[in-house]
Amino acid sequence: MSGSVARSKPWSGSFGGDRLRDLLRTIAFVAAVALPAVYVPVLFAGGIGPLTPSLGLALLALHVLALVAGH
Repeated sequence: MSGSVARSKPWSGSFGGDRLRDLLRTIAFVAAVALPAVYVPVLFAGGIGPLTPSLGLALLALHVLALVAGH
């Protein structure tokens, strides 16, 4: 035991890692709540065009990712 110091990795369950995980979860939750408000303005601003389906799918994928991360 002489001279042994317990060292923890900075992101392995330490206080800083927990705070970062909680911050990311909070941001994902807020994004999951706010993203539906973005759908309608984006569709009206962009109109119906060749990029609309891919933009809609990208927004939907981002929304699902935010829902999963912010549960």
